[in-house]
Amino acid sequence: VSAHFAESVRIRPGSAAAHYNLGMSLLATGKVAAATEQFQHSVRIEPGYAFAHHGLGLALGLQGQVREAVRHQRLALDHRPDWKPAQVELAWLLATSIDADVRQPAEAVRLAERAAHDSGPTTVRVLDVLAAAVAATGDFGRAVMTIREALTLATAEHDEEAAGALRARLNLYLHHEPYIDGR
Repeated sequence: VSAHFAESVRIRPGSAAAHYNLGMSLLATGKVAAATEQFQHSVRIEPGYAFAHHGLGLALGLQGQVREAVRHQRLALDHRPDWKPAQVELAWLLATSIDADVRQPAEAVRLAERAAHDSGPTTVRVLDVLAAAVAATGDFGRAVMTIREALTLATAEHDEEAAGALRARLNLYLHHEPYIDGR
């Protein structure tokens, strides 16, 4: 699949969408640094391209560049204010960052609640992020209730990988500890 998108970039090097698509393909295969380059090309070509800012935020977050990841998720939301994927990713970063200066639990809760209440079915990821955000504010009762809802959904979907991660976070919340990414 990446070869197809690489060919698209070769044919249309000035296309922000082509670079974004290649970046997402590379990200999906774990080639984070190469994906980052493609997202950077995309935002240089089209600075208002929300999808590219979101992709760049994802890639930077995976590389531990949390402040820059937050900046790009905010830019994505500047251009698409009600876009659920950017809301969810920004909420996660603001709730779980190892960098205390980045953590903004109240804003994380607002973003996660918006994503949870927007149209469409609530997902395991949205519930997980909402639970992390409310735990970051110290509302562990609500965090436990929310993560259990996510765990029920993950179990129903036979997603054992997600269920395992959710169980680990549930244990933290039961012990009145927030989840901090990278700890």
